[in-house]
Amino acid sequence: MASPSLPAVLLLLAFPAQAAGSEPVLQRVEGGWMATVVVPSAPDVVRAALADVGDPALRSRDVISMEITPHNGCQEVRGRTRGLSRPLTYHTLRCPTATGYRETLQETGDYKQFESEWRIDPVEEGSRVSFRTVADPDLPVPRALVLANMKRSTLAMVNALVDQLAGGR
Repeated sequence: MASPSLPAVLLLLAFPAQAAGSEPVLQRVEGGWMATVVVPSAPDVVRAALADVGDPALRSRDVISMEITPHNGCQEVRGRTRGLSRPLTYHTLRCPTATGYRETLQETGDYKQFESEWRIDPVEEGSRVSFRTVADPDLPVPRALVLANMKRSTLAMVNALVDQLAGGR
């Protein structure tokens, strides 16, 4: 599974309390996972770090390839991710929001649902960053396996952002 993508429910507004530089906290959300962390960086710094969906430092390790095209202030993404028996394809639109970035499925194919959202909220310590992913591949794969992979990928994406912000690129 997985690229940086995927929300089917409204973003939760209540987050666990965390100290800056803390470890990400994983939460199960409808259809997927959300990881939240507090970083000692201002929201504009975090937003700039997340601006390029194609940045290899922030890509899921499951992404094989991406073609990114500017589209009305957004980024149109056509990608391939690792699947169990073959690569999976997706076509999404990633757009800036008032609080981060949201990526939504544009064409069905190997996914019935595929969304993600980065949310950046200012806090006293810097920024609270949440990454929520929801995916439903259109394949005969046990849901537990999809969720386990999505959990790993969601946490890896947030850890990659934390490393990038700390200069550990």
